[in-house]
Amino acid sequence: MERPRIIVEVLPPRGHDAARVVAECRVLREAGAELISVPENPVASARCSCMAVAHLVQEQAEVPVLMHLTSRDRNRLGLRSEILGAMALGLRHILVITGDPPPRGAPSKGVFESNTLELLELASVLAGKRADEKGKTKKPYPLLLAAGLNQNVTNIKSQVGRIENKLAAGATSILTQPIYLPEELDRIEAAMSPLGVGGWGPCARTQHKHPLYIGVLPVLNVRAAEYFNTKVPGIKVPESMRKQMKAASEWQARAIGMEVSRILIREIIERGLGLYLIDPKAGCYETPDLTAFARDLVRKMARA
Repeated sequence: MERPRIIVEVLPPRGHDAARVVAECRVLREAGAELISVPENPVASARCSCMAVAHLVQEQAEVPVLMHLTSRDRNRLGLRSEILGAMALGLRHILVITGDPPPRGAPSKGVFESNTLELLELASVLAGKRADEKGKTKKPYPLLLAAGLNQNVTNIKSQVGRIENKLAAGATSILTQPIYLPEELDRIEAAMSPLGVGGWGPCARTQHKHPLYIGVLPVLNVRAAEYFNTKVPGIKVPESMRKQMKAASEWQARAIGMEVSRILIREIIERGLGLYLIDPKAGCYETPDLTAFARDLVRKMARA
């Protein structure tokens, strides 16, 4: 992945009309988003094809897109076709992840025929970055692959080997799950830095080969806090934050959530890390404000 400092994720629509998403991405581009992230059926809930939405956003909003690709929804044949289709449409950034598992009792079941390492290796072969099983190399394509880090585990060191394998398989940057406490950054950086994953530029303590993007998902009310904490895999909203929101009015809870997000964004940018800002709901009004806040911090740090 090239080194944009600000990635912003937007949700594909549940229907076929992507005009609102494209309009939202135009606003985000003007606010400072350098790369738009489009997830694939988040929380295993069906939405419009992320590849179709990614193409429309890239063409009509004129901003590069990071398309998600999960091993959950397709077999190996389908995954190969999806990668080739993305390349045919001129998409250059793909985030390879497992995907959220379908909830118990859901009518659809996960496929999971491939894992993320196999998928990263397949994408690398199709992009001509490595030879196939016959020793032949495809025509080169400027495809940049990203992978995910779930730091919300008891021992983050257990994830080090997985990230090392993902980098060896073709990933060039790492995106984390959302954080809610600034001190989590120390734990993440300490685990990832020996792998060459971390910050870059004048603010970084060490210059790293592979960019590290820290997830920030604003929580703007107590209902969202409980939902993210209990229903979305890999996200842990601190109990202290949930209690504070429960004791607050609606507008106070929103102000708390925005202030937490600003504190995190400032700390991320000042450490020379990348920001992975996740839109908490379709068309959230606060997302452009937080994007512009991050953009202004990046510009300020560049002038310093």
